[in-house]
Formats: sequence, structure tokens, C-alpha cells
Amino acid sequence: MLHYVAILVRSDDEAWRVYLPDFSGCRAEGQSPEAAIARAKTLAREAINGSSSIFEISRPRGLTEIRDDPTWARDRNIDWHDAIVVMIEL
Repeated sequence: MLHYVAILVRSDDEAWRVYLPDFSGCRAEGQSPEAAIARAKTLAREAINGSSSIFEISRPRGLTEIRDDPTWARDRNIDWHDAIVVMIEL
């Protein structure tokens, strides 16, 4: 099993949004953090298993490497002070 960084943020409509930086374009939403994470895991597993080719998968990166990316958070309007970082096992 591999572990991936997931970034959890509150959206403007009070839902929760999860981004998986190592799955290009992967974003999932839910009314609770748990629901958003569960949906993101489902999308990621589909990509890994080949049943979905929507996302490009990169090697798992650490949080430091993701935070050092000058455009990743900016392009998604993520404020690291408000973000919650979790590790998900896939």
C-alpha cells in the first residue's frame, strides 16, 4: 500500500473539498471531511486500478515537496494556514 498526501479545505458553500496533488486534476467534495476523503479515495483507486483514466498519477510526494511547488496551491486558491493535511492509504 502507498500513502498519498491529501489537502482538505472548506469551500465557499461550506462543503469540504479534498485535493490529491499526486493525482493531477483529482478533486472531490462532500458535506463532511470524511465524505470528501472517501470520495477522493474512490476516485484515486479507480485511477490506480485503470477503471478511470481521468487523472495522471505521479509518484507519492511528501508534504514539503508539494508545498515547495510554486504553482500548485496558488492555482487552487489554497491558503496553507487554513488547509488540513491528511495521509490516505491506497
